[in-house]
This record gives sequence, C-alpha cells and structure tokens, in this order.
Amino acid sequence: MSHISEIRCEIKDLDALADAAAALGGTLNLNTGRFKAYFDNAENRSDHSISFPNSRYEIGVVERGDHEGYTLKCDWFSTGNLQEIAGTEGAKLVDEYNAAVVWRHYSQQGYNLNRYQNDAGEIVLEASK
Repeated sequence: MSHISEIRCEIKDLDALADAAAALGGTLNLNTGRFKAYFDNAENRSDHSISFPNSRYEIGVVERGDHEGYTLKCDWFSTGNLQEIAGTEGAKLVDEYNAAVVWRHYSQQGYNLNRYQNDAGEIVLEASK
C-alpha cells in the first residue's frame, strides 16, 4: 500500500526551491536518489530531497520526464511535524517557492523588495524601483 502523493506545484527553479525550503527551516539535498517515507520502495525514488530538522520523512524532488522541471512527492502518512512545517499537502512550501521565484526575478531586474505577511497570514511582496 502506497502513501506517496504528489504536491501540486510545478518546480522549474531549484535555487528558488532551496530558498523556499530554507525559509521553512529545511534543506534541499541534491542528488540523493531517494527521499525518506513510511515505506522504503521504488516509489521513494527522487533526484533530490528536502529535509527538515526533527522530521522523520522528507519531500522528494523528481525530475519530470520532459526534463522541463520537477514534481514534488511526499508521504503524508504519520509524518509527525512535516505537514505542520510544509503545510497541508505542502501548501506552505508551495507558497514559499512561488514567493522565492518572484523575489529572484524582480531582484534580478533591479527592484527593491519588501516582504511581509498580511493579517490573513499570506506572503506579500512589494517591489519598487
């Protein structure tokens, strides 16, 4: 029985993914070949993995077949604090990734950026020249 599910996000920038993992206290580990899950089987194959302190499981980063990006996979079964850290079905990680992509893009364009969370807990980025 598999517990592996895909996190709904298209990853195209590993540097932004590393920034997103770091924002949540984690680390993007390159060329790991596997990610930690409840079962250790072929479904745990990944190109890279994201680990978090005090978390038993990891998030797998798997290159798509078209070599145009990556998908994220995780085992949410009995994950302990992983879902708390990365968000329900990885929502916090996805938000951090999207913010990192935008931040990196506008920084490269010479914008000054400010980041904060609004009252609803959403990430807000403000850009100015």
